[in-house]
Formats: sequence, C-alpha cells, structure tokens
Amino acid sequence: MQVKNLGEFGLIQRISGKFESPDQQGFIGIGDDCSVIPKDDLDSYLVTCDTLVENIHFLISNIEPHDLGYKSLAVNLSDIAAMGGIPEYAFLSMALPVETGTSWIDKFLDGLHDLAIREHVVLAGGDTTKSPRNIAIAITVIGIIKKGNIKRRNGAEPGDKLFLTGSAGDSGGGLRLLTEGHENEADQSATDLIQAHNRPKVHTSEGAWIGTLSAVHAMIDLSDGLASDARHIAESSGVSIRIDLDKVPVSESLLIKAGEYGWDVTELAVSAGEDYSLLFAADASESDRIQSAYFEKFGEHLTCIGEVRVGEGVDFYRKGKKVKKPYHGFDHFKK
Repeated sequence: MQVKNLGEFGLIQRISGKFESPDQQGFIGIGDDCSVIPKDDLDSYLVTCDTLVENIHFLISNIEPHDLGYKSLAVNLSDIAAMGGIPEYAFLSMALPVETGTSWIDKFLDGLHDLAIREHVVLAGGDTTKSPRNIAIAITVIGIIKKGNIKRRNGAEPGDKLFLTGSAGDSGGGLRLLTEGHENEADQSATDLIQAHNRPKVHTSEGAWIGTLSAVHAMIDLSDGLASDARHIAESSGVSIRIDLDKVPVSESLLIKAGEYGWDVTELAVSAGEDYSLLFAADASESDRIQSAYFEKFGEHLTCIGEVRVGEGVDFYRKGKKVKKPYHGFDHFKK
C-alpha cells in the first residue's frame, strides 16, 4: 500500500495508532486543531505545527515573500483560534536552497514579523537547513487558554446550529486567478481574492471570544474546505451535519469573478479550503444572542449555515432539497 491509498487522515491515524497518550488529565494529543498540554489548575498550553512546501502550498512565482511570511504564521494562528486560545510563542524552521537570495529571506521575515507584532506573538526559536531544490517552511505556535474555554471538534450535539465567521471560497478564487494566469488583473475583485489567498484573515480575536461561550460545543477552522472540516466535526462528535448551500456566505468579489470566468461558486465555497474562517456548533436556543453579540463586538455578521443532527456524515441541501452531488475538501495525498 502507498500513502496515496491512505490519504492524509488515514496517515494521521496510522501515526497516532503507534503512540500512546500520557495518562494526564486534560491532555489532548493527535486529532484536533491543536494539542492541549495542561499548565496548571486554570490554564493549558495549545501547541500546533504546520508545514508549507513550495509547489504544494505555494508557487514562488505567484506570491511575494512578504505575503508568504505572513501566511506561514497565519495558518498556525488559525489553529489556535479554532480551539478558542490566544497565541503567544512561535518557532520557525526553514529548509532553503543555497541559491535563495538574502533579499527574499528579509522580505519573508518582514511579513512574518508584521503579523507577529500585530498578534503579540514572540518568535522564540526554530531551525534552518539546506534544501536540495524547494523551499519548505514549518512553524510551531504555542498558545494559552483557560481550561473551561477549550473548544474541540468532538462536542457537537444534535439540535445545535452551525455557524460560520466570515465567508467561504475567496481563497480558492484567488488561487484560481493565480494559476489560470489572471494574477495581474487590477480590478478590486481580483485584488480581494488574491489577498484572501496570500494574506488570509486570522480570526484570533473572534476565536478567543467564541471560546468564552459555554453554548458553543465544537469548533474548527476552514483549512481543508467546508465539506472536509464539517466532516471532521461530524466524525469526531458522532453526529450528522446538514449544510444549507444557499446560506453559505460568499463575497461579492467571488461572485463577480465566478461570473466572469464561469467558475462554480458552490464548489469553491465548499471544497476549496484555506479560508481560515471559523466553523462552530452552538446551542440553538442561544443562536440569536450569539449572533447579536458577535455583530456588536466585531461589526460583522455571523452566519447560520446549517444544523447538527442524529446520524453520520455531512449532507448538503439547496432550497430545502438534498443535493446528490458529493463535495470533498483537500487531501494532500489523494488525487
């Protein structure tokens, strides 16, 4: 068997099956957005690590080094946000071809530094090594969280409403522009989508606030795509999730460009990934209060896109009717 037959999550299960978790109350290992390591009676550490590889996660010709530095940290901060925590320390490891210019490195570090300063994150260490061909970047982030605020994937309950911060599909639209040769378009819609892909918004403040809400039972960030990430919640929680496609928020910029180039907006919104919005399940009786409080605090709408049910899997509906087309997110090892 080859790893392409396992897929990304089959590989993760294979890894986790070889190691035992410590018998420590409050410890959470492999299987969520972050690992949780108890700190003391009140707080726990959150630890996450993400790797970005040239020609897999980014094309060096389609992203400025400043943006890549920003994004490399952003994807890790999003994992901390998805658990309801606050990021504190980062560790940067880089594998670089010897021909990499120092100007490129300086711009990359400037982008990482800008986001670290904005989010009050300290770069505390890391590693550097030579790569025979492509650039690889691995960042580990350590955050902190009150034990009672930890939001996992496995707490969704039948009857919960499903909410999404921000919108879905913009990053996928930006990637389409970059890979289809439209990266030099100067109109605002193209700029917005490419920005969403190269410099994704990090929902750290929103995640920390959501973490304080006892009515929120499960949360995840949209990294692999709405279809995949909703499925992670469903499988971890042992429930079924219904998503109403006509309620999934998409931006005006995505609608404009999709109309111009004939893209399937629904496919992008549900399957493309790398939006880093937060998807969470919350008590239906608190729905109105949560939406109102969210708008008051962040000045943006929080969208209810579906509900949690008894059963398994993720079902998609449009105008009240179940959609037969299967939607899937991104898997690194499956084609």
